[in-house]
Amino acid sequence: MKTPKPLIALYTNLADRNVMVAGSGEAGATMLRYLSSYTDNLYYLTQDAPDEGSGLPDSVTVLRKEYERSDLYGMDYVISVLEDGRINEDIYVTCRTLGIRVHISADPGRCDFHLGQTD
Repeated sequence: MKTPKPLIALYTNLADRNVMVAGSGEAGATMLRYLSSYTDNLYYLTQDAPDEGSGLPDSVTVLRKEYERSDLYGMDYVISVLEDGRINEDIYVTCRTLGIRVHISADPGRCDFHLGQTD
């Protein structure tokens, strides 16, 4: 087995990138609030409607629906804060196949990138 190389800090400009957060609850809202400082092209895939007092930026496009692979089309980065291993696996495989950078919060081994402190 190949020994993993240490991580390197790498900075990127998200201003013109489409970024999707898949999840719900406070974990999803926290991630969106954090990312809203870096891009206006934010998409929130959730089955739950965000609370009125959630503090989500107006620029977030909320997709209130169940996950489908086609939801990932056109995204540059996808961050899943879901706890459903089956959906996370599908998101990971689909993103890798389509060349989309992916971060599965529940599985650090399935992350093309890591984020700094988000809260």
